[in-house]
Amino acid sequence: MNLRIQICKAFMILAAVASCSLAQPSPGRIHAADPAADSRIVFPLSKLPGMVLHDQGRIFTSPARMHPRDLAWIAPLSAGLSVLALSDRRNMQERIHTNALARSRSLTVSNVGTGSLLAIPAVLYWSGWRHGDDSTRSTALQGFRAIADTVVAAELIRTVARRERPSGENSSGDFFRAGALSSSFPSMHAAVSWAVASVVSERYPGWLTRVLAYGLAGGVSLSRVTSYQHFPADAVAGSALGWLIGRHVARSERASCPACRLYRPEPAGRTDPHGDVAGEAEPESFRSSGSVYVPLDSWVYGALDRLAAFGLIPSQIAGLRPWTRAECGREMREADSLLKEAGKAGFVDEAGELLTALRRELDSDGGSPAVVLESVYFRNGVIAGPMLNDSFHFGQTWINDFGRPYGRGWNSYGGFTARAASGRFFAYVRGEYQQAPGGPADSLAVRETIARLDGTPLRQASPVAETERFRTLEAYAGVRVGDLEFSVGKQAMWWGPTYDAPLAFSNNAEPAKNFKVSMVHPVRLPGVFGYLGDIRGEFVMGKLGGHQYTWRPWFNAQKLTFKLTGNLELGFTRWSIFWGVGHPITARSFIRNFTSTTSPRDATGAGASDPGDRKAGFDFRYRIPGLRNWLTVYSDSYCDDDPSPLAAPRRAAISPGIYLSHVPGIPRLDFRVEAPSTQPMATDLGGTFIYYNGQYRSGNTNYGRLMGNAVGRDGRAIQAWSSYHFSARTKAEAGYRELKVSSQFLPGGSTQSDGTLKVSLQLGRSWSAGIQFQYERFWVPVLGGPHRNLSGVVQLAWEPNLLLLKRDHQQ
Repeated sequence: MNLRIQICKAFMILAAVASCSLAQPSPGRIHAADPAADSRIVFPLSKLPGMVLHDQGRIFTSPARMHPRDLAWIAPLSAGLSVLALSDRRNMQERIHTNALARSRSLTVSNVGTGSLLAIPAVLYWSGWRHGDDSTRSTALQGFRAIADTVVAAELIRTVARRERPSGENSSGDFFRAGALSSSFPSMHAAVSWAVASVVSERYPGWLTRVLAYGLAGGVSLSRVTSYQHFPADAVAGSALGWLIGRHVARSERASCPACRLYRPEPAGRTDPHGDVAGEAEPESFRSSGSVYVPLDSWVYGALDRLAAFGLIPSQIAGLRPWTRAECGREMREADSLLKEAGKAGFVDEAGELLTALRRELDSDGGSPAVVLESVYFRNGVIAGPMLNDSFHFGQTWINDFGRPYGRGWNSYGGFTARAASGRFFAYVRGEYQQAPGGPADSLAVRETIARLDGTPLRQASPVAETERFRTLEAYAGVRVGDLEFSVGKQAMWWGPTYDAPLAFSNNAEPAKNFKVSMVHPVRLPGVFGYLGDIRGEFVMGKLGGHQYTWRPWFNAQKLTFKLTGNLELGFTRWSIFWGVGHPITARSFIRNFTSTTSPRDATGAGASDPGDRKAGFDFRYRIPGLRNWLTVYSDSYCDDDPSPLAAPRRAAISPGIYLSHVPGIPRLDFRVEAPSTQPMATDLGGTFIYYNGQYRSGNTNYGRLMGNAVGRDGRAIQAWSSYHFSARTKAEAGYRELKVSSQFLPGGSTQSDGTLKVSLQLGRSWSAGIQFQYERFWVPVLGGPHRNLSGVVQLAWEPNLLLLKRDHQQ
């Protein structure tokens, strides 16, 4: 048996090499005798058998033409196929569980999907003949050629492999035992599906075409496994074989026929592997240097967002923040490069002002070790009248303020920010002295309501203590390794494209203590994965504070964002709350958190078997065709107990928005509307669904504040803002928010209305000021009312970027 396994493994590697090495024929590597080198766009069908025969010779003699650089992708694919082949039997017995009905449906899906893809060349040929379109007919004929090539190659391999098909949970999947026509390796359905998908995607290289074609082909491959027609290794080998043959066929003709060349043009400003725009490279000394993150409340984000709305930063990924200073500098250089090509567009003057201010802020970075005092600030605010300060139950008067304490009366904060860097290493601290008034204890009725809403014991009647303390809002240190930064400490997160606050992580609560791995710049993967566009990702693991039920919980979170085109961005989030008192910290529980497919709903799930409170998110941002530099639509979504908001959109929380970068006739005036909602569209499930969990009853909070959107539990809001941009750092903004919470959560529901006016001022080179006024009316029947309050905040900041310590590399 061991010998047979080793023979199978060797065969898998040989088959992978044979199929993969026909590779990617660049124009300079096309064989002179290749029949595809015909000068005509459309070859006659009579030449198809000769072409197929010639292709088979190239496929099965490809190992003789292997190039050392081919091992970079042949070796991983071969190794992966070998591992799959050796684990196929266990995978089918232990990990793939389907009943007879599900298998029948999967078989139907695979047959329909394959038939649909096989019909594409026929439809294209008829369309090309009907409209006299030689290019379309050529694509159809290349599809026929790829199908024929794949069928012949796959059948020859199947004849040699003669692998048993999975006939049930007891199938061994041995090689060299089945008949030639019933052999399972490789999957013919998967091979021909991926061959057609590859041709279509190469000839029509738009992102939507690729998503549809490869998505359908991937569905065929998966359904062949879930229908128990093939093992996973069979489906993967067939998919790889078909994709490579289809790619070879499409590129061989395209390289030899000038009229057929449909190379995908790269949008202007596309980044290189280091995230730099061609011609505007990141300084060499910065490419491996550590870089701190720009604070989430910095004006830099607004400036870069506005440049992106003008179409000057097509590689910007907005839904994963904060960005490092290095990434902000890269985006600035990209905008500067594209602005030079923008001609006399109406936004050039404002864009130039933004870039000038950004250069002053970001060009001060250097490669030498240094400690820099970024800013010193003082802030005073007052709330006159009753106010809200419990976003998990009733609402907040001041939102998105890093969880700072506040109360009725005067509130004062004074602090500083500083950063340090030395080679790959970096550190950042933001500390402040905080003073805030206390308040009376909640009434018995309010405490009874909270206990009923959360399913927790009745709290003691304790007044809110006055705050007078020094607090670090952010403090972390880290190291850069290649394009990744590893950091640990108190670090803020903003995972979404919305202006108000994302649904998962925002600066509404105090930043959590966490360990983070983050990609410094967007990157583009090689090969077929390049079709995913520019990618950024983060992994975070940290600890939450202020929880009692369950005490001392942890969380882990992952997000990947794809910039498929210069105008479309998609983000996928997965995160969970886990561990804590009663939930042991073990490797087993960590693995269960990622692999378990069940979610206990009551106390019986507590302890070692509880996989945690798992959540997911999806967001997008899209610049509207025809109004690219004017109108952007975006949305954030969040779900509990579903694998993704896309799987059950009517059970998810959503936060859609639109952004008009400039009002017609008033180029410096913008307008934005958002409508966050934690009430699912299908059924109002009350306050024990979104932002709540039966095991972790303090939900998505850190020290009592919601980490996501202050719309709260079972709430809906409509909010709008309009800003006039006088200069890069001087603007005036008016906003309005109307928030309603369902009576399915709070007895009698609640209504909260806020009107705000904010002014940001640049006072000389190193001084800035901010002024904010807010009028609020709220009615929460549990708290009595209605109530009104008026609040104001004034902040003065000195931003010297003062070098406290600097050491040259030569010293």
